[in-house]
Amino acid sequence: MHRITDMEFARVKMATRMRDVNLGIVYRVLVENQSQAQVHRDTGKSRQHISLLVNVFWEHYLRIHPVPHGWLTGSVVLPAEDW
Repeated sequence: MHRITDMEFARVKMATRMRDVNLGIVYRVLVENQSQAQVHRDTGKSRQHISLLVNVFWEHYLRIHPVPHGWLTGSVVLPAEDW
């Protein structure tokens, strides 16, 4: 997993049915780049619960953004002998 932007977060947020409190936890981990351990200490939520929330959100992210952040898609047309 990597850090995502506010815009990416907002786009994925609309595709989930997560509660606002859980989205806040995910936001801290994926956008603000806080460790899950720090969020655990701050919120009192179990590390397993935080990990589950982040993983569920991340699965939604990958469905919406199939190309990794910073990568580009394109196509190449070459003669068969050059392929």
